[in-house]
Amino acid sequence: MGTIHLIATAGADGILRLEVPAPAGVYDVSVSPLPSPKPVAPSRLPKIDLTKDPVLAELIRTAPERGWPVGFLEGLIGACDDETFVAPPRTIDPPDDVSFD
Repeated sequence: MGTIHLIATAGADGILRLEVPAPAGVYDVSVSPLPSPKPVAPSRLPKIDLTKDPVLAELIRTAPERGWPVGFLEGLIGACDDETFVAPPRTIDPPDDVSFD
């Protein structure tokens, strides 16, 4: 049996109930609850011109598929207020001198 990822919310009584179909008596199961971060409200997200940064646009577009909550990456933008920090330039294509032989 592979890993199954479930998202669930506790009921009004504060109890989380999971129903996972499995053959009776065949599998032992380990459950590790992890709190999900609250998504950032769209009104609190910074205004980002993604046409100027296609790499960032692709990361944000595919974030939910990679397991990041909606708004998480956008919420990180501008979080570092250290004026000495300079982000390296980004490129989509590998440099010309890279060989994939």
